[in-house]
Amino acid sequence: MEIHIGNRVAEIELLSKEENRVRLSIDGKEYEVDITMLQDGVYSILHNGKSYNAELTSSDDRKSYEVNAAFSSHCISIIDTKAKYLRLKKGRRAAGRQNHIAYAGKSGKHSRAGG
Repeated sequence: MEIHIGNRVAEIELLSKEENRVRLSIDGKEYEVDITMLQDGVYSILHNGKSYNAELTSSDDRKSYEVNAAFSSHCISIIDTKAKYLRLKKGRRAAGRQNHIAYAGKSGKHSRAGG
């Protein structure tokens, strides 16, 4: 899945999960962490002997979250496969329309307002 963190885009893949131990890949780099939910929306994450706490607050659609960790806060969006496909399809259609307008302009068959 694709995660947007501000202007950054990360590709995340869950490789394995056994109890609290999770192995995942972030942009091709593998991580093994121990994640425990302390209470609803509050997690303890243990990675390489260091402990981190994170609080997640979700939006109504459960695809956008505010993550508070230490002294920083981040808004993240989860882009699932279907949403990613629709976004790419929309982008291709827009690019096709631009190419058609550019080609029509060269042939002289169509003109835009004022031309």
